[in-house]
Amino acid sequence: MALKIEVSADKFLYSFYKYLPTKYEASKQEWAVRQLIWDFKNGKGGFEVGKMVAEKIITQFGKRCKEMVFVCVPASNNEKNTKRYEIFSQTVCRMTGMRNGFSHLSIEGNRLAVHETKTGKSLKNTQIISFDETFFNGKDTLIFDDIITQGYSFSLFSQHLETMGANVLGGIFLGQTIAR
Repeated sequence: MALKIEVSADKFLYSFYKYLPTKYEASKQEWAVRQLIWDFKNGKGGFEVGKMVAEKIITQFGKRCKEMVFVCVPASNNEKNTKRYEIFSQTVCRMTGMRNGFSHLSIEGNRLAVHETKTGKSLKNTQIISFDETFFNGKDTLIFDDIITQGYSFSLFSQHLETMGANVLGGIFLGQTIAR
């Protein structure tokens, strides 16, 4: 049974780069994008990527940023989430004036990354994300994720925030998976 992805057409969606998976031969530029994204996933470049994301958000939303919440789709566990998003989120919020949702969710347990589920690894691990529902309720919220492929993580996270009363304005992504 396929999972239905619903993203309203009026939501802001933006990706900085096209990400070509490693199963394809890549040009020098495509390798540079891969490396940038892999480094970010490993907690490197959070400040630089944060500046880039903040500039795009300011261009898109202007002064409205100061009334918005910025939150990232959680990584597979708390350690990776902190390493990847803590400095990044602080940078984005400091530059835009947005409220930082980073400390208003917590992660317990682990989940496999989407690419790991395709390798035959078992899905026995469970991840629980706890939200500070009062923080998100009634807030205009912008979601960040490092990579969007089919949109499952973004859509599910967005829908969950909306059930808590958040108004999800859209998503911004470092990369969007492409195929040849």
